[in-house]
Amino acid sequence: MLPPSVVTTSPPLPPVPTPLSPTSRSSRSPIPTLAPAPVPAPPLLELFEGDDGYPVAEFVNMAEYMMSAHAEYYTTAARRIAYVSNNFSGRARLWFTYILGKSPRPHCLRSWEEFRVALLQYFGDVDPVPHTVLLKLTQEDHETVWYAKEFREKAAVCRVDVNHEYYRRWFVLGLQPAIRDRTLRAFYHLGTFQDVVRHAREIEVALLGLQNSHPSHASSH
Repeated sequence: MLPPSVVTTSPPLPPVPTPLSPTSRSSRSPIPTLAPAPVPAPPLLELFEGDDGYPVAEFVNMAEYMMSAHAEYYTTAARRIAYVSNNFSGRARLWFTYILGKSPRPHCLRSWEEFRVALLQYFGDVDPVPHTVLLKLTQEDHETVWYAKEFREKAAVCRVDVNHEYYRRWFVLGLQPAIRDRTLRAFYHLGTFQDVVRHAREIEVALLGLQNSHPSHASSH
């Protein structure tokens, strides 16, 4: 028998863990959930081309309404301008591409309000000066020769160079769709305004020839 001084005892066993009671579970902090990231507004159903068919004020109002429904996303001028310009087509896209390439960057790209004012002034009717008349001129149902003559005369009043690439392209975008699309394909081979007019006229004559050689089914009976 060992003396009391050398008697050893085993260390106590750790307590057996017990399942958490419903009360202890509910006392835990809930796992935080992340708020959904802001999302941009969907594109507008109708693109803005810069002509009278879709008034610019109506377009701006619709764009601002769509952005207001996603206000948490459109917190910067860059996002607002990007959304609006992504809904441009035709002459409106040409205008935006032109000012985007300017150096230094124009003031209208620095804030949404300045961009909004510039857009309304350029495509609106707030100031019916000759330049506005030129910008709104299109071929409509007239011949290409008439449209070119009107465009050249109004450009002279505004003192703008019709041979400048911007105005040559502006003229093309005002042609009738069938002539416009074919002229755009050859645009970079047409170095002057007269080249553009000549090419557009050739297309117009060819299209008229096709129409005359294929009379309608109704007229053949």
